[in-house]
Amino acid sequence: IKLMDERVVPVAAPELLREQNVSTPEDLLRIPLLRLETRPRAWARWMAEHGIDRTLTEGMFFDQFATMARAAAHGLGAALLPDYLVESDLAEGRLAIATGAPVTSIGAYYLVWPKEADDHPPLTALREWLAQETEKQNASGGDT
Repeated sequence: IKLMDERVVPVAAPELLREQNVSTPEDLLRIPLLRLETRPRAWARWMAEHGIDRTLTEGMFFDQFATMARAAAHGLGAALLPDYLVESDLAEGRLAIATGAPVTSIGAYYLVWPKEADDHPPLTALREWLAQETEKQNASGGDT
């Protein structure tokens, strides 16, 4: 069952964005771009969606979204993160959206299960609940 597409947003510490006067996607090229090891081209895709086709600045690589988010919150650079993962950081002011619109990633989130467990009651209940929640999410325009 497809649960949702992944939308990514560029985020950074509010102080870093103010200090570097970041207001356009191109301004992000002046600061370190934090990257996820498993998605080395994510920034290039995001930049291309915003009309920028340039060699990107160097930045640190991370193996998890959570550590990359913490590094961004501490002012080490801008991170491209799934919007649903940074909701609380944005709401509490630890991170701010740098600039530009969210971009839909090339992947999505799915619930998968082995065929032999198809009729397992707890899985059936979870699957039905997730289907209902996904319908609600889609009906509300994807906002959480």
